Amino acid sequence: MQVVVSNVPPTIVEENIEQLTGILESYIQDQYPGAKLIVESIGPRRFGDGFDQEEYTKSDLMVYAIDPLTNRAIPRQALFKLLDGKLPDINKESEPYLGEDGRIIEIRSPDILASVKKAAQAVGYTEGALLALAIVIFLCCIPAILIVTVTYNQ
Repeated sequence: MQVVVSNVPPTIVEENIEQLTGILESYIQDQYPGAKLIVESIGPRRFGDGFDQEEYTKSDLMVYAIDPLTNRAIPRQALFKLLDGKLPDINKESEPYLGEDGRIIEIRSPDILASVKKAAQAVGYTEGALLALAIVIFLCCIPAILIVTVTYNQ
């Protein structure tokens, strides 16, 4: 799940991460008692088609939660439903840690299709060309090995 923090650079979020995760954890524990919130990453706000652009006045906080009863991660959609409706309350509690201008502007569950699309775009022209070259070399080696084997037996 991704939490987008406005007007706060990632360094301030890192300094206050324990307080912020405590606040989010308390809302999650209403539904999943004893759940533990784990921070996956903290960084500048990423946006754009391939999430290749960064904005350093906003922060992205990637988190997931572990359900102690099943010892598995709580589904991101369930976390999203749990926290999205309580955004004003979360902002009110986190104001002392984010500053006067800082607030959580969005809680979203990353779309699986977007991550698959991003992974598909990850292979560029150079990597594709190298992969094609490796396949051609491999296919040319098979006849060469057969030729050497046949001529050696003669």
